[in-house]
Amino acid sequence: MVPAVNCELLTLNYSGDSDLRPDLHRRWANRPRLRDGGHARWHAPFGSGQRLPVQLALSLSDQHGVFHHCRAARDRRPAAHQRHREAHSWRGAQVLPQGRQYAAKKIALATGYYDLPNRLGVPGEELPHVSHYYTEAHPFWGRDVVVVGGKNSAAEAALDLFRAGARVTLVHRRAELGATLKYWVRPDIENRIKAKEIRALLETRVTRIEPEQLWVQGRDGERPIPATQVFALTGYHPDFEFMRQLGIALDPETNKPAMNPETLESNVPGIHLAGVVIGGNATGEIFIENGRFHGKQIIAALAGK
Repeated sequence: MVPAVNCELLTLNYSGDSDLRPDLHRRWANRPRLRDGGHARWHAPFGSGQRLPVQLALSLSDQHGVFHHCRAARDRRPAAHQRHREAHSWRGAQVLPQGRQYAAKKIALATGYYDLPNRLGVPGEELPHVSHYYTEAHPFWGRDVVVVGGKNSAAEAALDLFRAGARVTLVHRRAELGATLKYWVRPDIENRIKAKEIRALLETRVTRIEPEQLWVQGRDGERPIPATQVFALTGYHPDFEFMRQLGIALDPETNKPAMNPETLESNVPGIHLAGVVIGGNATGEIFIENGRFHGKQIIAALAGK
């Protein structure tokens, strides 16, 4: 039986700046209560571009051969947390100049993909008014905003911005919006486009971005579009290079990793995979409804069930 852990912060340590991007912190800070009353929180230090090499902290007993790191939140360390920390002293860990290094018999790799956006690869993409992450609509009331993309994130952002009073242009490189649009989002965005409340430029791609406008190439040639804010919501991808460095074999076309579908163990013994990294390029195949079972599969495999 896998024991519960009473702590406030589940994490694996890392090196680098720990500042959180506010939008990620709001999204990930509050997690469900653990079985014995503690709060589990997810620590995601993406603010400085640092990426966690291993981002899934599994609370397993030592008999399953997995080292877990349970740390109380800084400046609030009750006696119970301190006792837990002492009881699970940092076996297999050593402090290095760049941070703490852990030795483990097994690793569950669940690094996600939100810190690696699919970039447009055009001049001006690094300008401060260009973001690959949607924040909120209200600051853009009465302003020209361009949303790049044609799937759920782009469609929902365009709708939100429109309802907050922004002048929205949706730029999508294909002739139609994505086939995976949520059933309640599709009629909403399509009706707004038909009513010309949201301007949609299909079969159009961005060629360059400037401080007050961006340039697009479409069926009518290249032209500028007013834009005081650009949300390039073109998707994200797992860190395939990191997986290759670990020795995990990736399909040359799909980037799907070689693994056992039952245990989720990769071709590298002892390295299990969980979450969207399993999907390769097809990140839309893994979502909450099916990805939530990966942890149970890995635990069953480690427990010998």
